[in-house]
Amino acid sequence: MGFFDKVSEFTKNTVDKSKDLLEIANLNSEISKQKTEIQKSYTTIGEKYYNEIKESPAEDYKGYCDTIVAAEKRIVELNAEIEAIKNKEKAEEPSVQTEAPPVQPDVSAEQTETPAE
Repeated sequence: MGFFDKVSEFTKNTVDKSKDLLEIANLNSEISKQKTEIQKSYTTIGEKYYNEIKESPAEDYKGYCDTIVAAEKRIVELNAEIEAIKNKEKAEEPSVQTEAPPVQPDVSAEQTETPAE
């Protein structure tokens, strides 16, 4: 086998491996998409179930429901803090001047002219 045959075989093997790696990457991407869809469905099921049982959850789910309630309360508190900061910032802002200051005439051009004799 000559030098060019070896180079040709090496190139073919490299191209084949690259194609395989690309195909594997595409398949892994599709697997990831499918896992995301599963996770979305789990979340939807969980939200629906929570809304059905949140008033009187079974003992196995009570801790999870309590965690959700506590987190929802904390979110309300945090949003109130954000609003307080925004309102404080608005109160501290200086009033914006709505009228432009009067324009001063440019007298420098008049001063540079020399009178005719």
